[in-house]
Amino acid sequence: MSFNPPSNFVRMRTPSGSNETTDAKGRTVAKVSTGLTAIVDGSSQGIVKLITVTPGMKEITIDTDSLGLSLSFSSGNSKKNQPRTVELNQEIHYKLKVSKKMLSPTALTKIILRPDANIVIDETSVPNTVSLVIPPIINPGVTFDPLSSPDQLSKVAETIGATLISWQINMYELVIPPTDSDVSIDIKAHLSPVVYLNDISIQQGTSITTTKMTIPIEAFSSPDNNFGMTANVVSPATATQITTSAPKINTTGINFVQVDTNKNKLVRDSVYVLGKEVAGKKYLYDNQGKWSEVQSISTIDPAGYTLLRGGNQYVFGDNNVSPIELNSTRFNYNYERDTKINESLIKLFGLGKGKDYFLYQVASPAKYSMNKTPIGFSVFSDISTSPNGSQLIKTSMKMAANQSFKLNGLIPDYSAGTNEYNVLSVTPQKEIHFSAVKSIIFPLLVLVLGIVILGIILVRVV
Repeated sequence: MSFNPPSNFVRMRTPSGSNETTDAKGRTVAKVSTGLTAIVDGSSQGIVKLITVTPGMKEITIDTDSLGLSLSFSSGNSKKNQPRTVELNQEIHYKLKVSKKMLSPTALTKIILRPDANIVIDETSVPNTVSLVIPPIINPGVTFDPLSSPDQLSKVAETIGATLISWQINMYELVIPPTDSDVSIDIKAHLSPVVYLNDISIQQGTSITTTKMTIPIEAFSSPDNNFGMTANVVSPATATQITTSAPKINTTGINFVQVDTNKNKLVRDSVYVLGKEVAGKKYLYDNQGKWSEVQSISTIDPAGYTLLRGGNQYVFGDNNVSPIELNSTRFNYNYERDTKINESLIKLFGLGKGKDYFLYQVASPAKYSMNKTPIGFSVFSDISTSPNGSQLIKTSMKMAANQSFKLNGLIPDYSAGTNEYNVLSVTPQKEIHFSAVKSIIFPLLVLVLGIVILGIILVRVV
């Protein structure tokens, strides 16, 4: 049984991010029958402890930091209460530990992994079988008119995909042979920018009409989303079922606006490549979607790398480049003007948490100088809990460390604390003024004067 909360409980966050019904000192109260009782972790980490309840028993102490859970997940995240912020397509390692109490020395034990849609499992140390678990007909709660064009079909598919982003669409079944020992399972996975559901029947709201669609589920359609995975095991010995949750992961990015900081005005037509430094080595993001080590940045051929230009959003791990959408709901919306302003903006998404990223300029606008110094920047995604229990999400896309408050109002999709832009300084060329008087005539006069003076001196000497 799981404990029921008393009427005056205080809800608090557990390391896994789930709500737990204990007070600020970690205490809770429940009425239970005498006999064998399982104390269950409210964050779905399984049985914490089996106790025998006797008449008169008033208190039991539980060490929730112990490793005695029957089923537990771990990953490379050092802060359990924070999702791990990773790059899209970055290899992620999980370790699933199964206690021998959940296994059988004489029978097979099945373990079911269910990752969120965009977490793709690449390899498990125990062989797995993959099966699709979504229903044959999906009703995502999106109603649409009969489709009349490919563009409309594509837009509806994207809208539906955004509603499916936290669905679990694949099930991975692992079978553990009979054993009397604990088992540790290694899992390799990655966070995919897009996964596709091919030829899925979509129901139109309450209508019985269905339409076959290929649905893209895009991780970048919900930038604040955290992605997780569950593992479920049923003990063949005791028929006990336990489910545990993996630590959450997410990804983030950053927004830039190109600015002539001398005149504090928007500029466009600069071109950059993305780089990062790892263990003293520099890498650039190439045109194949991979990180390539470079010995000297100044000698690179830009054609071999992903070129970042104004007006676009780049999702790393995905080859598709999309234009930054115009905000047509803006009260002073103007298509031509806003399109021109967007050409000064660059949006990056799909980066991991860290301070080691940089931009390197490979082309500059007319009358502007090239910046041959890498422009370093950091990305972050942090979650905190407000006093009323709600989540506060701070990311480098929402909060810009270096912004132009004068120019923010010009940016069509700027929103304070929601979508902010960092200034990317573009340096004007130094103006060189040519003066015939200073450059030619004056030096000649000095030369003639020198000859005259020298002649006078020679005459006096003779």
